[in-house]
Amino acid sequence: MKSLVLGFALLAGAPAVAQDTPPPPPGGGGMMRADANGDGVVTKDEALAQAAQRFDRMDTNHDGKLTRDELDRVGQRMRGMRGGGDLPPPPQPQ
Repeated sequence: MKSLVLGFALLAGAPAVAQDTPPPPPGGGGMMRADANGDGVVTKDEALAQAAQRFDRMDTNHDGKLTRDELDRVGQRMRGMRGGGDLPPPPQPQ
């Protein structure tokens, strides 16, 4: 379960970071933000550290878990940034 949540943080977190910065260039530019020491490569430790920071930003009540409400808010921000703020929310799991 932790890897699933961490994977989501890696994939979904990039747009949340992009709120304050221009979109990354194609070709992994967004992931290169994790290059903490500026050596031109992203190590597993650097990627996991960035994912942890993204997770912490999404975990608004700071309980170490992402609730449906917290994930929905992330999705709303992502849709708004893509100009799709008027789209209906995704279907809820059955």
